[in-house]
Amino acid sequence: MNRKKFKFCVSCDGPAHIQDLHRRTVTGEQTSLAVERTLLNAQRALPCVLVNAVYHPHTFRALPETLDYLSGLGLRQIFFNPDYSALWTRQDVEELATVYHAVAERYIDWYLNNKPHFVSLIDTKIALLMRGGYDPLERCQMGTGELAISPDGGVYPCERLIGSGASGEDTHRIGSIEHGVNLSRLSCRHAPDGPMNPQCLECALENLCMRWCGCSNAFMTGYYNRVGPFLCASERAAINTALHVFTTLERQLGPVFLHHLTGDPKWNSDFEKKGEAK
Repeated sequence: MNRKKFKFCVSCDGPAHIQDLHRRTVTGEQTSLAVERTLLNAQRALPCVLVNAVYHPHTFRALPETLDYLSGLGLRQIFFNPDYSALWTRQDVEELATVYHAVAERYIDWYLNNKPHFVSLIDTKIALLMRGGYDPLERCQMGTGELAISPDGGVYPCERLIGSGASGEDTHRIGSIEHGVNLSRLSCRHAPDGPMNPQCLECALENLCMRWCGCSNAFMTGYYNRVGPFLCASERAAINTALHVFTTLERQLGPVFLHHLTGDPKWNSDFEKKGEAK
């Protein structure tokens, strides 16, 4: 993996009491100790270790704690992703901005103390703010620009949709490696009355929002082209959080985010290593 320059990513939702809520073995055993051990071993063997933390309606309030835990393990490249298939309440949605702001305060503090982290919730949106939105090639290309293959040879438009259908009703499967792909099946999962939510097309944040993510939409609304209210609220909160971080740090430190203009924010762990070398 080192020779081929692979990036290595492990899913870990947080400390043991959070990780073991949803990530257990098929026999119901806890996974937190094994995952933590893997993360520590991976950092000793590999130059680039990423971690993906998924948050749910009853764990998202602990995102600041999760961030502290992952940072404490030495991880500096942290991806936060919500569970779009969960049942998010209005109260949950109303609290998102407060939780994201708490994550931002840690991010700002680390930056000011010369220990920057890459946190996807913030860095990806800062890049978009600087570039004016998503490039067309960055948007979802499910079924055309990307495909996913399941262990049994099934072909899906996205890896997150593998096995997502009910037993005997795998509605997202568009073919197999033995018999080819039928792209017309993609249209069966689109709402027929328009390409996108009308209110999305009129929104000032349209170019900064992941409204185009087909699999996320499918989990929330059942259609690739219909956005659910949770994604709207989460994206709005994330954009406002990123704007707060950007203005705060640029005001205090100057132009620290120029590298985000490339569309691929520089891994902040690289900054830390350079700082240590000096």
